Amino acid sequence: MTNQVTVQHEGHFRTVEAFVDDPNKMVLKAGLIGLCKRIAAVLERQYPGWLWAIRPDEAGGIIDIFSVRIDGKWGYTLHTDPLHEDENLRAVTEAGGEILERYGFPRGAYSYDVWKAGNWRFGTLVPLLTDKERGMQRAMHAQMVRQGIATGQIGLIVEHGSNHLGAALKAAGRK
Repeated sequence: MTNQVTVQHEGHFRTVEAFVDDPNKMVLKAGLIGLCKRIAAVLERQYPGWLWAIRPDEAGGIIDIFSVRIDGKWGYTLHTDPLHEDENLRAVTEAGGEILERYGFPRGAYSYDVWKAGNWRFGTLVPLLTDKERGMQRAMHAQMVRQGIATGQIGLIVEHGSNHLGAALKAAGRK
């Protein structure tokens, strides 16, 4: 096991000691580290089990929040200045709940059964990034699939003798 981690600081990635014995060697300011710990505690208390990740950007004055169980790429960004003044971190609670709802999950504790029944497409959870009605969302997803097939980003594998070939070709716009 290593005692080093890679962090981003002022736009640059560098390797630092994972455990700091000397506060003068800390990469981030103590106030930001404390804020990150408070944010993690609030998220885990309010929405336990979702494996929350917090990525601070001291130079930018923001903190990104993610649920690693859902997606490590799409999250929620909060400015740090208002968070320092928010004793209950209400914005953090709202951000965590918004992440869950955008992926179709209820605000609350993690449940494998709920997670498994999520909006999965091609092995990835798909967020609801629109407020359009469900029929329009399905049409948008179908268009994304057609475009992915047309550009080669998505490939189709159809078993020999399967009667799903017609549906696959129709989705590809070839029938």
